[in-house]
Amino acid sequence: MNLEAGPNGVTVHISVSNKSKTSGFQSANLSDLTPGMAVALASAWHEGGKKAAVDSAKDMATRLGAAIAEQAKAKSK
Repeated sequence: MNLEAGPNGVTVHISVSNKSKTSGFQSANLSDLTPGMAVALASAWHEGGKKAAVDSAKDMATRLGAAIAEQAKAKSK
């Protein structure tokens, strides 16, 4: 199985070794947790446990906050 998030995390493509077609899913509401974020958090939990997932979520929140602030600053110019 291979998971690949799109560049914005809104889409995720899933390749499975015994299937010829790639499956995928996409977020319909951009204000929700995107599929890419969900996959990243699940992977962090799987690889490092709850602490790794919490740290990953905090890092995501920090990066999202910075991106929102940067967009707001650009719009105000």
